[in-house]
Amino acid sequence: MAVEKIALPTLYANSMNALSTIFLTPFLSLDLKRSARATLVQHRSLIEGGIWVMGLLAMGLADPASEGLFDLCLFKAIGLPGCPGCGLGHAIGYIFRGEWALAIHSHPLSPFVLLILLHRIASLVRSTFQRN
Repeated sequence: MAVEKIALPTLYANSMNALSTIFLTPFLSLDLKRSARATLVQHRSLIEGGIWVMGLLAMGLADPASEGLFDLCLFKAIGLPGCPGCGLGHAIGYIFRGEWALAIHSHPLSPFVLLILLHRIASLVRSTFQRN
């Protein structure tokens, strides 16, 4: 018996659609259900885009050279040197300050990751306003 593999975003979208259908079906006509589902997807896109923007701003405005008040890094907690996540956070802070050499030294892929994140934010905003 073959088991079908479903990608996580597809599974999430299907479960959200199923939940919205279950809770909205008794109360709404078919047209209202479609518009409610479209509004739910639109709000989800805006929320995701806002979270990405806030995260980038938090990393960009934080001082990459200083230690924070608390540290959630698992690599540092178990005593391993160098963490790719911490390096990326520091690199984004350096990029916001225009210090490209330090950014690439902190994480070599940081300019590409920043471009990917900015593209994701732009695509979320674009898809939100194209639906209107």
